[in-house]
Amino acid sequence: MIIILYVFKLTIPKQTSKENPIRKDIEIPRGVIEKVIITIPFGHMSVAGMQIRYGEVVVLPQGEENWIYGNNEIIEDVWYWEIEKDKEKFTLVGYNDSKHFEHSFIVRFLVVPLQLVPPEIMPLKIEKEIKRLMGEGE
Repeated sequence: MIIILYVFKLTIPKQTSKENPIRKDIEIPRGVIEKVIITIPFGHMSVAGMQIRYGEVVVLPQGEENWIYGNNEIIEDVWYWEIEKDKEKFTLVGYNDSKHFEHSFIVRFLVVPLQLVPPEIMPLKIEKEIKRLMGEGE
């Protein structure tokens, strides 16, 4: 199976508060997001945190008050997010309590092209195929 990798870097200036975090809009093209991998480089010492949002809803980690943070870690989260539009917008949001250094997170999205996902594992594809077979169009 072909998987396309999309990589984004969220760099957060020093002294960026949770109350006024930095935001970076990103776009993922049509496909199925299978996994998100976040790298927290050495040196963070848990002073910086990030979230992935869809609109204003926090989708990673779960819960508005929760943040991803750590030091020298790789965090993997298995997703199944169908993107049927040309592209979908997500927002990377971050804070940094460090008084001396900016900190960055590397965020990777592994995406399977929509046309390569077998219909039996894709609910929206199954629904469309049933409608097509019943003559209800797309």
